[in-house]
Amino acid sequence: MMVTMMELLTRYYETFQEYIDQVHSLLPQNTGEPILFDTDHLVESVVKPAFQAAMALYAIHFGVIVPILDHVWPKKKSDTPEEALSRSRVAFQITNFIGNLVMTVVGFVIEFDARRNMGVNNVQYRIQGFDDFGILPAWQIGVQIWSFPLGLLMVEEDSIMLVHHVALAWTALLPCCFRAGFRWHAPFFFG
Repeated sequence: MMVTMMELLTRYYETFQEYIDQVHSLLPQNTGEPILFDTDHLVESVVKPAFQAAMALYAIHFGVIVPILDHVWPKKKSDTPEEALSRSRVAFQITNFIGNLVMTVVGFVIEFDARRNMGVNNVQYRIQGFDDFGILPAWQIGVQIWSFPLGLLMVEEDSIMLVHHVALAWTALLPCCFRAGFRWHAPFFFG
């Protein structure tokens, strides 16, 4: 049985339209639910983890990386401002690597272990469920809370990178704050 191109496109359109109808039925204006989570939920699942991640990175940066780097790459009185800035950038990059490595490992564990065992095929649950997966975007916001001030004040990042930090934090707010936050995909995109 040969399928014509028109039949194939019709099937594709019908399947796509069915998916769009399911998604549309979940939008807050159609369910009567508020768009955002309540304040208590946001404080517990976004604000606290984000600031915990930021404080952990500040502690790692100033308590571990900078002292080790000062020991390995000692400061000299003859250092130029460029050499001091270079030392700050190296410490910044090492700490940033550690923060992103933690998120990557947690993202891999969730992506390849936890999600595989769930077997969820329901579109509605993928869009509105998985509140536990919101930890990765919250941590991403924490990394940006840490990196933006240091990037601006200590390592003199370009304006493009500063905009990148703001845009990434803004993007991470979607799965953290909105009921229809598509958290099912958070481990892949934020981990």
